[in-house]
Amino acid sequence: LTDLMLPDVDGAELARRLAERWPRLAVIVMSGFADGPGVARAPWPAGARFLQKPFDMASLAVELSAALAEVKPRA
Repeated sequence: LTDLMLPDVDGAELARRLAERWPRLAVIVMSGFADGPGVARAPWPAGARFLQKPFDMASLAVELSAALAEVKPRA
């Protein structure tokens, strides 16, 4: 779980780097800027999810559960 706006790298780039290093990792990027340039930036890694801020704990739990359900089992 990362934010889209980070001091040294944007969340989309971080998500890409994480997916390259750990292809099975579930990635959720959150942001309060749904229409910002980083949200539209492509390519997002396959399976990366987006969570719009603000969100409550129930919404976070649903998103985490969905992301973890999509994790591919080891071969």
